[in-house]
Amino acid sequence: MKESAIVGGSPAIKRHLEFFEPNKDVDYAATARRVVGKLLSDSGYLDVSTNVEGVAILVDGKNVGTTQLKKPNRLKAGFYPIRLEAKGYTPQEGEAEIEIEETFVFKSPLKPLAYS
Repeated sequence: MKESAIVGGSPAIKRHLEFFEPNKDVDYAATARRVVGKLLSDSGYLDVSTNVEGVAILVDGKNVGTTQLKKPNRLKAGFYPIRLEAKGYTPQEGEAEIEIEETFVFKSPLKPLAYS
């Protein structure tokens, strides 16, 4: 086997590698910061507080974690239906209004199911 084949020295591979070489005129870190900043600039946070640990938190029908959250969930700004579910407790529902760079705290105590 030729040495060039082992180290990727064929002309075709070199052409492909040249295509992917970083452009020295582009500040990739600054570009990444701008993109991430734009993505985060239209979002806020949801925190959930309840009297029971391990409660499933559903946002717009999707499970996003359980109480007590270690850190708030980041969501795009807007209105979201919230549902809290736990075995043996009555589910609680409400709505969260997520505002840009603000934290919405959804507080809802759960009540044990009444058994007859």
